[in-house]
Amino acid sequence: MALIFLLSFSSVGYTNNENRPLLIVVDPWPPYVIGDEGELATGGIFVEKAKEVFDQIGMPYEIRLFPWKRCLQMIQDGQADFILANGKTTIFRW
Repeated sequence: MALIFLLSFSSVGYTNNENRPLLIVVDPWPPYVIGDEGELATGGIFVEKAKEVFDQIGMPYEIRLFPWKRCLQMIQDGQADFILANGKTTIFRW
């Protein structure tokens, strides 16, 4: 439920002017997020729930795996659109 809220809330400000898929980044965290770093996620409960949400709203997306610090940096630099399964950090104020 929290994942769905996070994804729907975050997508409000997203505009896709380049007709590219949303880039969702996440740190590998078996069994919740499964796959190899730098590659597309291959499974896990967080990944499956995110796929359900984006498939239902018809928004193209890619879920790629990177080390956690790189995920945070990619968000800050505008290279990624969402972090999946994010927790509280000192970088972002919740």
